Amino acid sequence: MRPIRDIAELQENHLLYHSAFGFAVVSRIGEASVQVEWENPDENLPTTLTRSKLLRVYSLCTPGGFFSRAYHDSEALREILQVEPLEGLRLLLADLPGPQHRNDIRDWLTSRDLMTPRAYDRWWKNMLPMLEGDPRFSIESDHLTIDTDTAVSGPLQQLDNPSLNPSRRVEISLQYREELGEEQFLEQVIHSWKTGNKQVRDLAMAALKQHHPQTVLAALLTSESNPTEALIHAIRRAGWRPGQFDDEMLEMLYNYTAQSAKNGGPLDNEGRLAAAILRWGAPGLDERLIRLANEDGGQRLLQATFSALAPKRALRLANEFLPLAVEDEFEEAALWLAEFILEQEGLEPPELGNRLLNEHEDAGKWVLKKFGEGLLSTYVELPPQTMEIDLEPLDMGPTALIDLPPPSPSTWIQFGCALARALIEPHNQGRFVNPTSRTLQIMMDGRIQLTGPGIVIECPKPHAEAPSMRSDVYAAGILLLEVFLGRPWPREIAGSRAIPYLRSTLKNLPHAGLAPLDAALHPDPALRPQNSQEWFNLWADAAKFETRRFAMHEVSDALLEYGYDTHIGYHKILFTQTNQDSLYAATKNNLTLLAVCDGISTANAGSGDVASGITTHVVASLWEQALGRLIEADNEERCGFLTRSLRMANRAVCEAAHRFAGGQLEGRIPMGTTAAVAISHGNHVNIAWLGDSRIYLVGPYGASLLTTDMNQAGERLHAWVHGHELTWDPTGYALVGYVGHFNEWLRSEALPPEQISLKLMPGECLVMCSDGITDYLAENHPQVARMIAEHTHNVPPLKAARTLINKANEGGGGDNATVIVARLDPAWQSHIT
Repeated sequence: MRPIRDIAELQENHLLYHSAFGFAVVSRIGEASVQVEWENPDENLPTTLTRSKLLRVYSLCTPGGFFSRAYHDSEALREILQVEPLEGLRLLLADLPGPQHRNDIRDWLTSRDLMTPRAYDRWWKNMLPMLEGDPRFSIESDHLTIDTDTAVSGPLQQLDNPSLNPSRRVEISLQYREELGEEQFLEQVIHSWKTGNKQVRDLAMAALKQHHPQTVLAALLTSESNPTEALIHAIRRAGWRPGQFDDEMLEMLYNYTAQSAKNGGPLDNEGRLAAAILRWGAPGLDERLIRLANEDGGQRLLQATFSALAPKRALRLANEFLPLAVEDEFEEAALWLAEFILEQEGLEPPELGNRLLNEHEDAGKWVLKKFGEGLLSTYVELPPQTMEIDLEPLDMGPTALIDLPPPSPSTWIQFGCALARALIEPHNQGRFVNPTSRTLQIMMDGRIQLTGPGIVIECPKPHAEAPSMRSDVYAAGILLLEVFLGRPWPREIAGSRAIPYLRSTLKNLPHAGLAPLDAALHPDPALRPQNSQEWFNLWADAAKFETRRFAMHEVSDALLEYGYDTHIGYHKILFTQTNQDSLYAATKNNLTLLAVCDGISTANAGSGDVASGITTHVVASLWEQALGRLIEADNEERCGFLTRSLRMANRAVCEAAHRFAGGQLEGRIPMGTTAAVAISHGNHVNIAWLGDSRIYLVGPYGASLLTTDMNQAGERLHAWVHGHELTWDPTGYALVGYVGHFNEWLRSEALPPEQISLKLMPGECLVMCSDGITDYLAENHPQVARMIAEHTHNVPPLKAARTLINKANEGGGGDNATVIVARLDPAWQSHIT
């Protein structure tokens, strides 16, 4: 049985397997779903399976394999097991991943009514001598393994098997090298080099040690499957020198590295390859990268390359590349490189320009000319948090929003207040104005002023919505996004789609700052602020809380009160009895630990509920061990504790997945989980997260999302904002952050969590939840935030948690739902000012 990768590979009468429901046969295939008939019918079992369900939780039994025969022709399979028992075992083991314990084999044979338990015991006893004499099978600690590649006779037939283990492919190639001939031998070893893990690549590299490096490199580049990982491995470990290759071969290598930049798509691996070539010292790649960086795709490749290098090495290369880009008049590449240097070194343009003048006069003059007109320094930042509603004055004349460089995210609330106030006067007169980035200007005194009504077609209100004061509020929310992101927002994408990812792109956003934006971008006009005055009031509330938070002292003796609840999901409970969420909440002395984890359901090496349970157990255990130190710890030490705890949890989950897989993880999906963890020390809260379980801060201003969803859509938004993508595709929810991460060598390698810290205010609460809450409370994020605020603000925590669970179930209940609601204990609120 193997996971289903595409609905197109299914045919009628194919047999599917679900670990909880059993076997079903495909009866009819549609464009996006299939009809099935269950082996053991039950009214609660689904008869229509959607594409997403098929890809996530169902496996395809090999046509003609053991389980397919057991379903369609069990009598013939019984005869095989008696007359050709080794063939019967081969069929079974070929259908199952990894080694199988003899008790597992018994369970499969008896559950399919192929023999009785007593008959199996006799059968197995008689099988043992046969197994020991058959080189295809090996037994260790009652676990039976088969090398399926030896199930056929000659080497060519064995090598023709597409599922042949890459390590075994190398062994067979070496064993029959003379029979294969050098051309076929090279082809087979190269295939293993490209498809195997690190150990297999080392074996393949050793097997080809006598071949000239140019021959091997040519074979890697010209074969059909993706050679990127094999190329990186070869350049790093084969001991090759650039001088061993002619110019034509190096050009082929550079062309392969660059081609994906022109085709679009992710460039992480190509960036790692380019970084490996740069470390290798091959001549000419730097000029090609600079030339490519004059185009958008090339800038993405250069960014991926720098990301794969040590930060100091990347910065040194950027400083080397910038004068070359200026000399060759690659304007776009030079601009990108200059901005990269300014951001990484924290320089002002005059500092960079004056530094370059000494060694690269033309580049220094170019920087001073390009950036010396105040383009990057026209916006003066306020202190991080302030209740001032006006922006700081500009040192130039009135500037339209479209011409304003992106301001600091720390001024988000001040900008929102000023933007809302600019629309109050016409709204108080009953007029809507269709604001645009040209009709709103920042004046020299720091106010935002409306210069006149905008053209409807240029106003970023929803296309199908008639102009109104509510559409003005929506348009102002989009303009706020555009100013801080520095790019026009795609009109075909709802602005609210960006909210779950903003904090990863705009660092240091004020904690309460996203709630007013959510309110403005609600797709239902009736649920938006009715005019700019109402919207301004939300900004003013957020500003008030952030100003008080900035000035508030820490009260180390303050305590949190909390309530929590979890549920399998009203709809999901019909199909599974497993809750893959896990939570933990406890208070010791003045410390509180809160954790919500959501197990990944697609695993077949372990399971999501095990992964989430392990993670909460590890974090809680380490917290209890560290209580004495955490009481006296500062903010940095608590952040370090959260990072270490999630790293240890990652190791524990990976080790458990390895055990579930019987030590053979290749081709398996290891278990994993999201994690959202908060530690409070008095009224100070440290938060860390991996994945898409969320934490909201709720107050009179609404519900402001504190975390970011760590998935592919978030990475693409970040890339689009920084000019590395032409458009933003908001789909793609596969996680890029989770606990249970293995590196390319199948070793535990913890991903770094995102972290923030804040002082919790009286009148606020934290809401921590899995996506079973946020996916089913409502269809869009503004409504999710609205419901969270409505049901948790000034509501006792336990009641609030249970209400959110009920509302998620009323909204469909299609996933496990878990929530923790926490606020300052009312007994302590009067002590905090």
